[in-house]
This record gives sequence, C-alpha cells and structure tokens, in this order.
Amino acid sequence: MQILSLAYYALSKCKDVSPMKLQKLLYYVKVWGLVGKQTLVSQPFEKWQYGPVNPEVYQKFKHYGSGTISCSDPLHPEPPPGEKKTIDFILECYAPFDAVTLSSMTHQDLPWKKTPINQIISEELILDYYSKLPFAKNFPFDETKPFYPVETDFHYAFIFDMDEKSVETLHYPSFTQYKRLMHESTLMLENSISTILEKIRCIAFRHCGTAAIA
Repeated sequence: MQILSLAYYALSKCKDVSPMKLQKLLYYVKVWGLVGKQTLVSQPFEKWQYGPVNPEVYQKFKHYGSGTISCSDPLHPEPPPGEKKTIDFILECYAPFDAVTLSSMTHQDLPWKKTPINQIISEELILDYYSKLPFAKNFPFDETKPFYPVETDFHYAFIFDMDEKSVETLHYPSFTQYKRLMHESTLMLENSISTILEKIRCIAFRHCGTAAIA
C-alpha cells in the first residue's frame, strides 16, 4: 500500500495523531508487516533525531508541527482485505500510546540504534531484530490465538526482576479477551476517579459550609 494512502487511513482510524505519532504508527505497520511476511509498507524509513521517519509523510504533514493532524482525504482507498485486518490490529495496539512514548520505544530498538543518522533503516535489520520479540508471536494475526502485548518502558521495569520463564508467560489467551479486560479496567478506573472526585466535592462543600457558619 502506498504510504500516503496508509497515512490517511491511519488518521481515519486513530484519534489525536500528531505528525510524529503518525510516523511511528506507520513505522510499526511496516515493521510487523515484514515480520508477518506482508509488504504493508513498501517505502523506507530513515533514522532521524526523534525516531524513524518517512520523508514523504514528513513533507506532507510537517506544517502541523507538534499539533494534531486535522485533515482527511476520502479519495485514498482502504487497505486491501488481505492487509486491512493486520493493519487494523497493529494500529489498535499502538494508537493508545502518545507520540513521545512511541518515539522513546523506537529509540530503544536496535534497528534505529544501528543505523547512521539520516540513513535508511534496512529491512534486514528490522527483520533480524523484531522477529525475535514476543509481539512477533502475534503474526500471522489471529484474534483467537494467544496475544502478546506491546512492550513499553513500563513493561521493561515490570519484568526486570523476573526470571526468563516468568517473562514468557506475559500474554493473554486471545486479543479479544485482552480488549475486553482493557475495557473493563478502563471503566473501573473511570468509576474510581468519579467516586474520588465526588468525595472531594462533598468534603469541600462541608468545609465551606462550616467556614460560612463560623
């Protein structure tokens, strides 16, 4: 798929996407497409200061700076059916992370580290490194098989004191169940925050009432 078409498709699927975040989303689509033996993105990415960058996408959206990209282009086609499922899966896994987190993640990856500045990150480096990561076990993608989540800085801190066997167990029965658990956790967090805020308002109201009587 042409990278600008993929960029517009990603923008239609994800919220609050800045140019930097868009670059990282597209990069990971390329990465995991290669691991899954699909050429989802044929155009290359270069090593720039803040992570992998495709120059064509950079020129198209650079005027947004660090702000959210607000444009869309309905003329750009959706991915072919054979690619759409995998692209949607990758975007869904990476879209929750902000641009800075995604940039930091790419800086920890060996393909970015081993590539000279402003040079193309080779597909050989990409395949050699990413195919060994737990997330690679998700490909070819099947939402009913065991799901290995994206590894972040928090993940590395969490597993620091764990033995190798324990680390290998950090997966979910399926991507479907993972999404359900994440949804339930989000609702629980939102309810907890609402309860706390309500208690704070009650305490503040009682305090103000007491002060007024005094």
